[in-house]
Amino acid sequence: MKITPLTEIGAHRPLCTFTIHVAAGGLTEAAKRSAYQRKRLGVPVDQCGKRGDFRVDGAVRCRNHAGHEALNHLLETRK
Repeated sequence: MKITPLTEIGAHRPLCTFTIHVAAGGLTEAAKRSAYQRKRLGVPVDQCGKRGDFRVDGAVRCRNHAGHEALNHLLETRK
């Protein structure tokens, strides 16, 4: 697994492409708001959409999802 920081600054950073679960089929207010925000930004509904901080094996990830994948990788290799 190769993790490298992005060199772009501010709004020039690409969006995180991590696939997320859509909450409650859009029934809650939080799910409706996040779906609206993603639609406004032009991001697919099942994609994170935050500004990316790292590239994990070539895919752009935000700080939280990069840490998530790194932790999963550590747990898999320790078995």
